[in-house]
Amino acid sequence: MSSTPAQTPSNTARADKPSQDENLDNLDALDGLEKTFQNVISDIVTDKSLDNFRIEYEKIHAAFLASHANNAELVKKCKALNTEILANSTKVNSILNLSQDDQRTIAGLRFEFEKAWRMVELSQEKENKSSDVIEQMKQEISNLSKLVETGGAMSMTQETSLQSIQDEIYNLKKEMKLQSTQIEALNSDYQSSLEKRDEIFVILKKLNDEHDILQAELDDQRVKAKAVDHEADSKSKEMNSCKYELKHVQDEVDDNIIRNTNVKKNIASLNSQMTEEIRSIREENEAKKEQNARLNAVNKLFEDKKRICTKILEQQENIKDQIKEKEKKKIIHMQTLNDLNKNKEKLESEAENLKIERKELDAALNETHQQINKLRGEIYKLTHNLIKKDSQIAGTNRSISLVQRQNTKGKNEVFDEKKKIISLERQRDGIESDLLCIKTEAHKNKMAIENVKNEIEKYSRDASDNRSNLLVIDVDKKMKEEEILELDKILRERRSHIAKQNTLAEAVLQQRDFLRQQVELVNSDCVTVESDNKTLVNDIRGMKELIRQKDTECVSAHLKKSQIETNLIELRKGNERLSISLKEAVQTQCTLENRLMRSRYLRDVALNDLSMLKRVNERLESDYRLLELSIHKKSYEAESLQEKCRILYAVISGTAHTYSQEVRKVDHFKRDLAFEIKRLEKLRDKTHHQDMLKLEALRLEKIKLLTEGKAKALEEELETPMNVHRWRFLEGTNPEAANLIKMTHVLRSKLIVKLTTLTRYKETLKQWGDKIKLKQKHIQQATTNEHQEAIHFFDNILRQKTQQLEMLTAQIDGQHDIVDDSRGDVDIIRQQLRDVKVEYYKDKKVVDTIRASSQMQRKPKIQTNESTNSKYIGGGFAVAQTQKSLQFTPAPKTLINITSTILQPKVTNGSKGPKFPPKGWNPTRKPLKPLLPTVAELDH
Repeated sequence: MSSTPAQTPSNTARADKPSQDENLDNLDALDGLEKTFQNVISDIVTDKSLDNFRIEYEKIHAAFLASHANNAELVKKCKALNTEILANSTKVNSILNLSQDDQRTIAGLRFEFEKAWRMVELSQEKENKSSDVIEQMKQEISNLSKLVETGGAMSMTQETSLQSIQDEIYNLKKEMKLQSTQIEALNSDYQSSLEKRDEIFVILKKLNDEHDILQAELDDQRVKAKAVDHEADSKSKEMNSCKYELKHVQDEVDDNIIRNTNVKKNIASLNSQMTEEIRSIREENEAKKEQNARLNAVNKLFEDKKRICTKILEQQENIKDQIKEKEKKKIIHMQTLNDLNKNKEKLESEAENLKIERKELDAALNETHQQINKLRGEIYKLTHNLIKKDSQIAGTNRSISLVQRQNTKGKNEVFDEKKKIISLERQRDGIESDLLCIKTEAHKNKMAIENVKNEIEKYSRDASDNRSNLLVIDVDKKMKEEEILELDKILRERRSHIAKQNTLAEAVLQQRDFLRQQVELVNSDCVTVESDNKTLVNDIRGMKELIRQKDTECVSAHLKKSQIETNLIELRKGNERLSISLKEAVQTQCTLENRLMRSRYLRDVALNDLSMLKRVNERLESDYRLLELSIHKKSYEAESLQEKCRILYAVISGTAHTYSQEVRKVDHFKRDLAFEIKRLEKLRDKTHHQDMLKLEALRLEKIKLLTEGKAKALEEELETPMNVHRWRFLEGTNPEAANLIKMTHVLRSKLIVKLTTLTRYKETLKQWGDKIKLKQKHIQQATTNEHQEAIHFFDNILRQKTQQLEMLTAQIDGQHDIVDDSRGDVDIIRQQLRDVKVEYYKDKKVVDTIRASSQMQRKPKIQTNESTNSKYIGGGFAVAQTQKSLQFTPAPKTLINITSTILQPKVTNGSKGPKFPPKGWNPTRKPLKPLLPTVAELDH
């Protein structure tokens, strides 16, 4: 796997240019707004009547600056999220590397499993070799029996021949029994293999039935998916209707706003009429300066008018507050609408994903159908190949070529589909590049691993995988149904909110009618007061002009405030959209990673299953062939043994009369042989006595030479004892120094061992510290969701691996019976060998005893004098004893031991080896110890 490619500088430059331009535009816009703000404040500062307006305007400007700062922080957060996405891509690559390590461990387990199979094959080869050894031993037994018959005396030839014939008959009967038992065992093995073959056919039938059931379940799932699509369409229609109702409500709200603006215009027109009337009143007051008495009454009326105007202004403010509340409610409803739209988009995307998954499942099912049909054809070919091996090779080669072409076509189609999907998702440059590299490498690996036999066995487990996929689809369906029910609840709540808004709109209309009535009352009051207010027209004119200016300024400020609020709402919506898009990108990345991991796991499981099926098939074929060969051999051997038995019975019945005559002749020859043997024994005793005397003379000469050499050595030792002595000068002179030297050597070795252990512990501590630091950094960077996802992922892998191990253990347990059977066969063969050897050695003992009875008895051994025992003096030399380490010619033996041509096997204990005498001049002295033994130890 290659690491994720870094972003190219060209892409980064393209991404940075628009961001820099946008930053410059934003800064220019801010500068312009600040200039306008400063200009407005400089114009308003001189007028004290606009202080409240100035304060509110400054607050609005401060809120605008705060919103701009928040927007900058949001942009920074977006950049941080992009960096986190890149970091997550590196984590994905690390997880992929871990999956490769898991594949390596699985390959190691495969290698071990193959090694176990090889051990089984070696055991079978050993069994074959043991059978060959048994046959060779039988041949050797026959040859040895022939040698015994020919090498014996003429007197025992007939008896031994009869006994050998009887033994052969007995052995042949035993062999017949054993071979009959072996034939029965082979027949039972053959029947068991046939039963296994029938079981395999039954399993194939079950798989076909399960495949049909899965097809039926898929059809049901398709029908259910269609029903879900219909429900989704109905829900989308309901969503559209809700949107339409919300649009209608928005139109009504807009109409209410327009009506309120018309009411304001009417009030403004009334105010203009009032100003004109006040002008006329002022003109009349200029003409009527004399009527000063009415001024007090007019002032009172003017105060009442002011009160009425203040009441009207309060009502206007209340109406404005109500309009603001409605606007807030409108914003809330718009947010709910956006949420509903987002939920709808999510549902649509999920429905599209379900459709895509359904298409993939259909394609996988079609491929499984094709592969199952191919497997059926191959099974029929294999059954036909048991009879015709030549046709098997041609058929398998053709099927392999066809499967290769189909697999390559399927893989090319999958690769084309992946390219199409990648072309649709090119908006995400960094993530898409990583996914393209991963997919291309996966495709290369798939194209490289195109072993046809592994691909054939891969699709045998697709049925079980489809089952699991169907279960997953059922669970997803249930989840979707629950989500649909929740959305229904949300729709009901939204409808209730719409009904509440309708009631609020009706209340607003009622308030509008009430305000119209109040305006009409005000007009009537104005008509009644026209005559009285002409005197105060000039004073009120100036006040009205000031009020008009203030109203225009308030309206402009209110409009600016509304524009700022709309801009803030749009900015918030944009931020929400960006966060939603980021979440969707992360979700798509996770889904793609999960799909990749699932596909890799399915590939590994399929490869394992393919190798298992291949081995089982090969083992069955080899067992079948071996059974046929063994049955053929055993039948041929049984027929040959039956023919031998018939011939032996015929020979025995034909030679019965001649045998009685030969027995009489044998008795006569026995007497002659006994007389001749006595003569031969006497002659051999004479010749043997002469040979023994010659050997004794030679041995005495050698003993003489040895004693002369020992005498010379003792004389030299007496002259120069320190030069001849074996021990070192340091031991004899200063044993304490020698002990100190030994102790220093031991201490040095112990110190070296301790230092090495300390260094090893320090290195391990450093390694663990580095590992802990790395894990702490990783934990600080990672989130809880990532940890939970990783734990869930590794738990799934552990479950899958435990299932694989259980399958392997079950297969190994199934092989135990075969191994036990083979061991039983080997034990039977060994027991047969032991019986044959025991019978052979019994016969040999009988022959040896018969021959030994006719030979000369052994002579008594020569007794040694006690005066020749060893005596030792300082220096380690033995005196007055023959040297045991030197090898002399052995003493002459009698003819009884010479005549035994075949030696009996000696049982030796494996734990106890042969005992050799210690070397040196003194054999009773202990061997030298290492590290300079002291003189005190030698004295003891």
